[in-house]
Amino acid sequence: MKPRQLEAAKLLAHGLSVDTVAQTIGVDRSNVHRWLQDKEFQALVASETAKRMEQLETELQKLNFRALSSLSQSLDRLEQLARLAHEQIHRSQGDDAIKWVLAAAKVEQVISNIALKRFADWGKHKGFEISDLGNLVASLQLNELDEVEGDNLDEPET
Repeated sequence: MKPRQLEAAKLLAHGLSVDTVAQTIGVDRSNVHRWLQDKEFQALVASETAKRMEQLETELQKLNFRALSSLSQSLDRLEQLARLAHEQIHRSQGDDAIKWVLAAAKVEQVISNIALKRFADWGKHKGFEISDLGNLVASLQLNELDEVEGDNLDEPET
């Protein structure tokens, strides 16, 4: 293969149009169309496409790890805020306690929405049904509710 054909195959593997590829490498578009009829060139494009897909998969895995790491850090921060809110509820009276509860609930809602969207997207990719994710989330929320109900929020700490 000629260097221009190799470059064309790489550009096609990146999803560029025939017109864009031809313009980029400085050939007429009919050349690119003619190359696409050649079995060797088709194999080269397929090989370059497979390489590109591997690169994209690696990048997606890195992004997935970063997203999960970020989510984990956010959940850790949420736990800190929830503990602080719980302490403030016991120490505060009236409006201050309500403000802390609302702040903690809002943070929890935002992070939960992010987590649900992320895991729903991941689940679709892995073939899980959204209802499976919903059942898992409901189960986790019920466990948290049991823990909260175990605390007596009505009585201040002494």
